[in-house]
Amino acid sequence: MQQTLLPAPEERDAPLGTSNTLPSRLLRLTAAAVAPGLRDHVAELLFELSGSSPERYVQNVGYGYASGLLVSRGLDGGGLGAGSVGSGSVGVGEGEGKGKGKEREREVNPVTGQWVEMEAARGDPFEGMTMEEKEREAEKMFVLFERLKKTGVVDVKNPVQQAVEEGRFEELED
Repeated sequence: MQQTLLPAPEERDAPLGTSNTLPSRLLRLTAAAVAPGLRDHVAELLFELSGSSPERYVQNVGYGYASGLLVSRGLDGGGLGAGSVGSGSVGVGEGEGKGKGKEREREVNPVTGQWVEMEAARGDPFEGMTMEEKEREAEKMFVLFERLKKTGVVDVKNPVQQAVEEGRFEELED
């Protein structure tokens, strides 16, 4: 059942759940809002196929798909924190009944389940923008920080204000 229902290493060339295989379709069902009963049962099945181990479940399906079940059960997700995203590793052909013996370790993005080396390279988001466009975007960001601060829901400090207070900000002459 593990070989049939859990994603194969070949599926990790793209983010899990994006192909048209049975494991990908099952993963998409775990995130479907239209059938909550089915969603929960499929997630439980994949969790059981992972040996009821949160760490193994995250390795098999990615934290993005695993988070719903883990939160509902009060589990920690295998110790994944914001600082460890992209640092998990899975043995190719190991653990999921996919192959014979242990092959070399490959790094996996634990959120998407995709091989790190197969992720698209991110370019500079500011490439091609003029200084005026960059300043307008920065102003929009500051306005959003101020709005968040006024709501009182989140205690957010404007990054520019923080930089000025810490002495890391220096105004230049035109």
